[in-house]
Amino acid sequence: MTLEKIKNILEKEHFDCSYFSEKEKNHLLLHLGFDDKKREKVLEIAAYDLPISPEHNSLEQGTLPLKIQFKTIFPFKIEDSSLNQVASFFLFINQLIEFPGFELDELNGIASFRYVWLTDAGMIEPPLVLSIIGSIMMNLVLFSDNIESLSMGDKTFNDLLEVIARLTASS
Repeated sequence: MTLEKIKNILEKEHFDCSYFSEKEKNHLLLHLGFDDKKREKVLEIAAYDLPISPEHNSLEQGTLPLKIQFKTIFPFKIEDSSLNQVASFFLFINQLIEFPGFELDELNGIASFRYVWLTDAGMIEPPLVLSIIGSIMMNLVLFSDNIESLSMGDKTFNDLLEVIARLTASS
């Protein structure tokens, strides 16, 4: 029900969405287009009931809080030699952005963006959903190319800091 509501909100704004229902998991895939290398960008949205401790289990069904997770995995691997550079960059930018959520899976060389929204089903309204999606999309547009450059070893964290310093000095 929750994901269908989000899907309807997004489709009214002409977003391309696909809803999937599997045994243990329902999720919504939001298609964000393609990057400059023709790789599809997809944001997965999943909703989960939050566990309630037994002593507080008197809440009615439908009033239980939800965890809605928005997640996208970047379409490239991180070179082992670049893991520290990417990790430093993620620590830096996660402090600067409204919805921090850049993550690094060091064991598998995977970068992702994940945002978790704790809410009540009644709070899922178009302005809020669209502002979350917009913020996530903005972060992906602003930082994806730099993350990939770091991941491939084409740039270093210090290179990016110099660019940021020049940009902030000129404004």
